Amino acid sequence: MHRLLDHFRSNLVGWIALFVALGGTGYAAASHAHSTTINACASKRSGQLYISHGARCRRGQVKVSWAKQGPKGPAGTSAIQAFGAVGAEGIVIPNGGISVAHTGPGIYVVTATTPGCAHGLNDPTVTATTGGGSTGIPPAGAVQTAWIDTAGGGPQFTVHTGWISGGSFTPADFGFDLQDSCVPSGGGR
Repeated sequence: MHRLLDHFRSNLVGWIALFVALGGTGYAAASHAHSTTINACASKRSGQLYISHGARCRRGQVKVSWAKQGPKGPAGTSAIQAFGAVGAEGIVIPNGGISVAHTGPGIYVVTATTPGCAHGLNDPTVTATTGGGSTGIPPAGAVQTAWIDTAGGGPQFTVHTGWISGGSFTPADFGFDLQDSCVPSGGGR
C-alpha cells in the first residue's frame, strides 16, 4: 500500500494530466453531440474521412462540415383515388371514378375515369371478394384470386379473376374490390 501511494505522489502531475485529458475528451464529445453540424477531416490524398472533435485537421487533411439535418423539402403531390366494388357481371357499386367492361370469363377491362388519372401515374390494387356472384363450381381445394395486368401503367388495365388449384388457373367470373391511386403527370391536379 505504501508503495502505491509513493508511486501516486511521485507521478501526481502525470495523473492530473491524464484526468484532464480524459475529462476534456468527454467534454468535447458531449459538446459535439449537441452541435447541429458534423465536422470531419478529409485526407487530400485518399479522400478518406475522419470525424473531427477538434477545431483543426492534421497536415495533409482538409476540414469538411455538413448539417446533421437538411431543410424540409416541399410537400409532395396528393394521390387521387379511384375505387369501386365490382360484381361478377362487371357492375361497379359504388362507382368512385372507374368504369368496367366485362369482356370474357374472368376478364374485366377497367378504366380510371377520375379527372387527373387519365394522364397520370396509376397504381391499381385488386382484392378478390368471397362469395356473391361467382360463376361456375370451384375445383376442390381451389383458391379464389384476382390480379391486374397493367400493360403500360396508364388509366386502363385488365383485371383477371379465377381459381387456382393444383398449380393451374381456371378463369371464373366473380366480384372484386379495386382501388387506383394515381398521381397526375406534372404534379398538379
